[in-house]
Amino acid sequence: MIYLDNAATTKIAQTVFQKIKETEETLYLNANANYSVKIQNEIESAAKIILRKLDGSKGHLIFTSGATESNKLIIEHFFDKQGSGNRLAIIGDEHASIYEVAKGLGYTTVPDKNTRLFCFGLINSDTGTMIDAKEIIKKVRQAAPQCHIHCDATQAFCKYDFSVNELDFDSCTVSAHKINGPKGVGALWTKKNNIFRLGTPNNGGIIGFASAVENFDTKKNLEKINKLHDYLIENLPEGCNVNGNNNNPYITNISLPNIMGETMLNALASKQIYVGTGSACSSNANGNRSLALLGLSKKQQKQVIRISFGKDNTMDEVKEFLQILTDKITQLSQR
Repeated sequence: MIYLDNAATTKIAQTVFQKIKETEETLYLNANANYSVKIQNEIESAAKIILRKLDGSKGHLIFTSGATESNKLIIEHFFDKQGSGNRLAIIGDEHASIYEVAKGLGYTTVPDKNTRLFCFGLINSDTGTMIDAKEIIKKVRQAAPQCHIHCDATQAFCKYDFSVNELDFDSCTVSAHKINGPKGVGALWTKKNNIFRLGTPNNGGIIGFASAVENFDTKKNLEKINKLHDYLIENLPEGCNVNGNNNNPYITNISLPNIMGETMLNALASKQIYVGTGSACSSNANGNRSLALLGLSKKQQKQVIRISFGKDNTMDEVKEFLQILTDKITQLSQR
């Protein structure tokens, strides 16, 4: 199997898996119980590991069931179901956990002095584009000095080193299963300790999340992924084009020469090569929001595949993928 859909999820690292197993076998007590001092200390230590990676030690970390819940928590903190009259601003290509909630509340893409909350994604999960957060935040602060700025850093966390303090975030979402950690656990970092979540902590998931952070070598992995990405781009079959500015090597969105992405996905899957057709969060029957913002027609939005690398991918896998992709394009173009 050649797995090239790591933006969707990643394979859990063996060291992380063993850490979770150990935790669930020996530290299974409810962390909310008064007598669960040991697991409470372990969870606190896990939080410190993640906070250090975020450079967010002055803030507060809330463990959640994943990025979707984290994003929803921050929006619901500012807006009730009717929107409460406060202004919400987004860019428009965010994950559905932001976009769909914003659509239900009503939103603007132009922040002003009345804007209460601004949400954006650091890396677009469809195209891989990493936005200039410093420039975006500078403009938002000028237009809306009192605005709370929230960043969904799900696709960026650990893959890049960044500081929530230097970038001037007020809150930030991260997730475990994008970095070879467990599914079903994420976190919301907030500058102020004013958001709370009830429920029994996921002991194994939280400890596993911290283990994934510790075991993810940001610099080494990025150097490797850059090489894989460069080879991919330099050797794309004729007729294939890259969408977006492609400034993040982990995710590459490719237009196919008059072939539906779903058709190519199935053709590659028959050879046990797995790619995506874009993020499910921004794709629907009407098209893909991220690609629409790039100017692609509805037909063109469906003629793409998304290649997303993980730390375990190899150059041999990329070469084999490109060979089979070329063959499949030739076969499908002749139909």
